[in-house]
Amino acid sequence: METIKNLPISKYISFYSNVYRDIPEYKYTDIPILKMLNNKKGPFSDHAEVLLIAVSSTDGIAAAATLITTQRYPETLQVAFFEALPHKFEEVEYMFDYIKSYALSMGKQKIIIGLNGHVNYGMGILCNRFDSHISFGTKFNPHYYEDYFTKLKCKEYLMLSFLMDMNKYNLDKEKKLLERVGRNFTIREADFSNFQREVEIYTYLNNLCFKKHMFYYERCVDEDYELLEELKGHISGKSLLIAEKDNEPIGYMLWYPDFNQREINRFIISELGVVPEYQGSGAVLGLFLRCFELVRGKYDFCETSWILHENLRSKGFGYRWGAEEYKRYKVFEVSL
Repeated sequence: METIKNLPISKYISFYSNVYRDIPEYKYTDIPILKMLNNKKGPFSDHAEVLLIAVSSTDGIAAAATLITTQRYPETLQVAFFEALPHKFEEVEYMFDYIKSYALSMGKQKIIIGLNGHVNYGMGILCNRFDSHISFGTKFNPHYYEDYFTKLKCKEYLMLSFLMDMNKYNLDKEKKLLERVGRNFTIREADFSNFQREVEIYTYLNNLCFKKHMFYYERCVDEDYELLEELKGHISGKSLLIAEKDNEPIGYMLWYPDFNQREINRFIISELGVVPEYQGSGAVLGLFLRCFELVRGKYDFCETSWILHENLRSKGFGYRWGAEEYKRYKVFEVSL
């Protein structure tokens, strides 16, 4: 076996495509993000180092990963965009021996597997429902990935998504709270004719809302501009809702139709956040209500992005409205 360092991105993408070639529904939506993070002239490279590696055996490449270090998350080495063929336990173990040595040589304290550069770019290893529909913007991987990391004896962090039947939701029980929300907050759609300003607000809110999230680190406007500009080709300002209090932004929601469906009957709530001082104020409910008004009669189902298992408040919204736990994801941590 051999570790290949500085693997050309073209070979990485070729191997990545080979892993999923027998899954017709898979859309390869990670490729634009992968190229974005590997762009030496892009904003991400201003604070991060990216190394593409692979392990080859007699049959060629068996596993590949993107190793990411950033000044803003200094104690951590990220193992991002991990891909591997089945029945390659020895090769994956060989790869992680190299990854551990590499992390120690850089003075890192831990390795995080499943964080793809930043939470905004995607996070999590799928652990169930491998035969379910692969929604736009959600993570998918072969069923055997979890087994590879379990064998490494990693610490595990569980995350859940929810699926909600929009024909069954009922906000009548929240009537009084909704009246208060309407008096206290304004929920507006983003104005993409002033895209730069809206991205600045998006970044500002991200950095406030998720400051204490265990996997979050500070973003800059240029990074989010690049990311949202890629998404802007698919969505309008209706998909980025901003909650305001006295004309000041205090929360947001990013949602979009499931573009992976031929006949779209599902939408995805990708991101949702409220600044700490307004959590529990009803602002989140206001964002949900505005979103549901926009999608009413257009979609049958709502799928959420991942929610940390211990985030009882966020999970509570799903349970309260009759949503069911849907997909399970994990992030794995190796202490050094």
